[in-house]
Amino acid sequence: MRVILTIFMSLLTLIDLTGCSLSSQDPFVGSAIDQDFPVPKEAIKTEHKSNNPNQIYVAYELKGLNFEEGIPDYYHREIEKWGWTEKNEAQLGALYVFEKNNKTIHMTIHNGFFTLSFEKR
Repeated sequence: MRVILTIFMSLLTLIDLTGCSLSSQDPFVGSAIDQDFPVPKEAIKTEHKSNNPNQIYVAYELKGLNFEEGIPDYYHREIEKWGWTEKNEAQLGALYVFEKNNKTIHMTIHNGFFTLSFEKR
């Protein structure tokens, strides 16, 4: 009986620890140009710079991206969860426009990477 109780308590502790560690792991972080816009943790910020001096810009490598397929569903849902609204009328090919609290972020999908940008104010 004592052994069963010890095993049961050990399992409960293991489940509790696993649950805590999984819930604290968020697969998204704030972007380098706006901490309020999500970027997948596995995305790698590149050193690529924009030639437009009036633009704040960042590029991220992300495996599996394809400009013809657009933003992956899981990522699009997360952007919306963070409170951003897509402006479908502003979409042009692989360029997507999102707005939140009077801020606008342009997202362009390429093969293997994406860019985020907004105009300097």
